[in-house]
Amino acid sequence: TKIKGFVIRNGVYGIHCAGDVSSLSVENNYILFNNIGGVVLESGASAVVKNNSIYYCWRGIYGSGNNTVDIINNSITWNRGSYGGCIVLSNATTLIQGNYLFENWDGAINLYSSCNATIIGNTIYRNASWNQAAGLNISNSTAILRNNLIQDVWVNNSQVVGAGLHATGSSISAFNNIFKSNSSGRGAAINVSDTNFVCKNNIFTGNGGAQETVLFAGTGTQDFSYNDMWANTTLTDTTGIIPGPGNIIADPLFINTTDFYLGAGSLCINAGDSDPEHPEYDDHDGTRNDMGIHGGQYAAYKTHISGAVLEGDIPLEDAAVILKTTDGAQI
Repeated sequence: TKIKGFVIRNGVYGIHCAGDVSSLSVENNYILFNNIGGVVLESGASAVVKNNSIYYCWRGIYGSGNNTVDIINNSITWNRGSYGGCIVLSNATTLIQGNYLFENWDGAINLYSSCNATIIGNTIYRNASWNQAAGLNISNSTAILRNNLIQDVWVNNSQVVGAGLHATGSSISAFNNIFKSNSSGRGAAINVSDTNFVCKNNIFTGNGGAQETVLFAGTGTQDFSYNDMWANTTLTDTTGIIPGPGNIIADPLFINTTDFYLGAGSLCINAGDSDPEHPEYDDHDGTRNDMGIHGGQYAAYKTHISGAVLEGDIPLEDAAVILKTTDGAQI
């Protein structure tokens, strides 16, 4: 079943899949002003949600039950659900890749009850919350985070911890992310508790408004190594963390704060984990991993354009985008 090229608005649901559907494709739609959710999946759906613009719904994408869902290259903005306004999944296997998640309320990515998630190359920007983390909330699940930008997310409640990422009872691996200018009561960038936690090749900068930037509590294993902690305004960089090798305190020298490429002379270049048993940490050119979102095999090395592709108000099917340098050479 394919739903493609529609404007879906002002309903109870935008798209509601109630029951086992073996192959649902939701692509290149505008989905807006729906009271319960933009895309709602229940009871074992298998779906691809790709290249949509979803906004002003109660929840952008909501899935309950044993779902398999790929959420790719969507623009999901201004959704206002309680305990998860943007993406909310439980007991799901999911790929969440290349999405632009902007100004949603009460959590951009929310994973509960045995989710298995791969989260790659998303921009999570200016989301806010009162009840929980504004960026990612992960409970009793497994997640790998690679090459995501989590920026300017904040919690307007001093009792809530972990604005960028809050995980409990989970297994979390975070590689080559940037956590910038996030704020909450405790753990401005990350709070994990009773969780097995691997955190490598990330850049933490400008996080504030809290006791610490990264908080580890309770039981669980941890590997916190090859990260850059720069100019965070928290009282201390970490609490409960046992630092591993390769952590630095250095200005990453971003060329700008639009694409976050590292400038010449940055100590974050070739400073990530160089474990020969993990060549997947290396950059595309085979050199040692750079810290930040442009390092490693999943680097955001090409410009990404998300959401529905339109000409006027008419969706363009299978549109191609040709990128050129300033001298006219095709990328």
